[in-house]
Order: sequence, then structure tokens, then C-alpha cells
Amino acid sequence: MVFLNVPFVEKDEAKALGARWDGTVKKWYVQNREDYPKFQKWILPDDYEQCAVLCDYFYIVEGSHTCFKCGAQNRVVAFATGNCYFFYHPEEYENQVPQYVEDDLQIESFLEPLNIIPGALDYLKTTYNFHLGFSKFLKKNYFANHCNKCKVIQGQNFLFYEIDSPFIVRNSKSAEALSFHRVQLPFDVIELSIRDDTRDEAEEIKYLIKNYSQVSDFVIENS
Repeated sequence: MVFLNVPFVEKDEAKALGARWDGTVKKWYVQNREDYPKFQKWILPDDYEQCAVLCDYFYIVEGSHTCFKCGAQNRVVAFATGNCYFFYHPEEYENQVPQYVEDDLQIESFLEPLNIIPGALDYLKTTYNFHLGFSKFLKKNYFANHCNKCKVIQGQNFLFYEIDSPFIVRNSKSAEALSFHRVQLPFDVIELSIRDDTRDEAEEIKYLIKNYSQVSDFVIENS
């Protein structure tokens, strides 16, 4: 099931296609995943060229990182996609139909489900010191890992974009250093920041993760 962004003036159109109304959250939704493509106009906002619907589950990815400031060793977290339904704006992606991908396994710095699963952000703050912080470099607040010793924010460049970043999967050794904790979703979630990547190296990364990383099921306790 996924909730839709249906304007009031289009509610009859959505209903005719099979959308249902949830009186508790005051939103239209579609129950069957195979029907998602019929509702693309209410899944993909007009100002986005592409988005994904995260289906079934996502991953908390645990790694290790040395603080650039004090040298302390820290457990750090990122997040990875599970099953995904990708949608494309027809004016930008001509002839590109919605695409369902099983266990997409793209590693990201943040995913939308963290905002809707009770206790998720509290758990990450308590367990990994992952919380909202201010970046002097970016001059803005964002959710990020922080050093347990000196408390300084561990910037995304250090964690995701350097050659020795913990969340860059380069080979079997770097994949072995990561643990993937699978978290079940209460419903499918629209994620605007994810882009479909069909490059050959993306498939190689998926192969390394599936064969060398630790994967386990996980339940976030509601605090």
C-alpha cells in the first residue's frame, strides 16, 4: 500500500481508478502494488523528474569510521533501499515505464521512512549518535553521524565520497566491513531522493553486498 498526493479536484478520477480513502490520515491510497503505475501522476510530483516507492523494507547500514578531528573510532550508520518501484516524469524520460527492482541496495545518507517509523530517530541518536546537526561547511542542519568522543559532525564527504569512505563498496573487504539490518515498513513510502542506477558497477556493488556483508532482520523498539 502507498499513500497518494491527490488534489481535491482530482479525487473522483483517483477513485474511479480504484484509489481508496483513509479517513484516519485523510489521504487516498492504492492497495495493490501492481496497480501503482496507474497512479503515477499522484506518486511523482510535478517538480521531480524521478522518484522511487520504497517497498516492504529498508536497511540500516552499520560501518566503522575514524573521526577526522580527534581520531576516535566510531560506529556510523547509513541507509539502503530494499525493493523499489521507480517512476519517471514522461516529459523528461520519454518511453521510460515504471520499473520494479528487487533489493535495490543503494546506500544513502538518509531515507524518508526514518521520519515515519516510531522510535527510529531516537534509536539512531542513542545507539549511533546519529542526529540533527549543523554543518559549518554547508551552513545548514541535517541528520548526520557525530563523533562519540568530540561530538563533531562526521561530514558526508568523509563517509560517502572519499576513496576510503566506509560506505563506498569497492571490493569484498569493504563489503565485509558493513552490516545491513533489515527494517520492515508499515506501508510503502515515496522517496524523492532516490535515483535509479542501472550502471554495471551498481550490479557489482549489489553482488558484493549480497555475498560478503552481514544481513539480519531488525525491529526498532518504540521508546
